[in-house]
Amino acid sequence: MNLTLGIFIVILLITLGITYWAAKRTSTTADFYAADSRLTAAQNGFALAGDWWIYSGGCHPQPDADADIAVSRHRRNRGR
Repeated sequence: MNLTLGIFIVILLITLGITYWAAKRTSTTADFYAADSRLTAAQNGFALAGDWWIYSGGCHPQPDADADIAVSRHRRNRGR
């Protein structure tokens, strides 16, 4: 088993453990949605900011336009 697969399995098990723990603490839909209204504005703001950052591509670097142009020129000039 390589390192990547091992890390994936560890994260998966941690996620499943948290899910099991949270499922035992909730009994109604009110408990489930928005933590039974016990989230503070700051907690909700951090969650929203995290979602925005992930979905906007914040964890993935933007492609380097200059490198793309250089690769295109190289491929175009290969046949000459």
